[in-house]
Amino acid sequence: MKRNRIILGVSIIFVLGVAALYQFWWWPQFQARETKGQTNPHDCAVTFDYYWCEAKQRCVRSTQEDCLIADGVKAALAVKYKKPVEAIIIEIKKESARFAEGRVWIDKQVGEGNRWMAAKPKDKWEIVYDGQAPINCAKITRAYELPPSVLQGFCD
Repeated sequence: MKRNRIILGVSIIFVLGVAALYQFWWWPQFQARETKGQTNPHDCAVTFDYYWCEAKQRCVRSTQEDCLIADGVKAALAVKYKKPVEAIIIEIKKESARFAEGRVWIDKQVGEGNRWMAAKPKDKWEIVYDGQAPINCAKITRAYELPPSVLQGFCD
């Protein structure tokens, strides 16, 4: 009886080990081989839903990681500043599904950068504040329904 339990335990550990090898070693290598020529300019495997995340400086899989906040905010800042997205460098300090804040630099990361605050009231990120003018806390609170935690440091 005790021998059967030992054999069962070893078998379970073996199966789990094989599954881990498949998930974390063999499958990524297989994906890399199978997607040769099916990549974007950053060599992300588009066939397997990988895309380049500028904020993280690596390929991410859309079903496993979220990079859309950084990409959406950078796109909104690029429009506001009339610059290409590649020229926008951001640092995110706080983020949620609908609000984010941080610092922005244009072209190179020198000095402290400008503080920014963004909201996503519908499908697209909008820049609420970018450090270029005085902030109107009452107006943006009404317009974007910003929670007090997002306004800390801006409207104290």
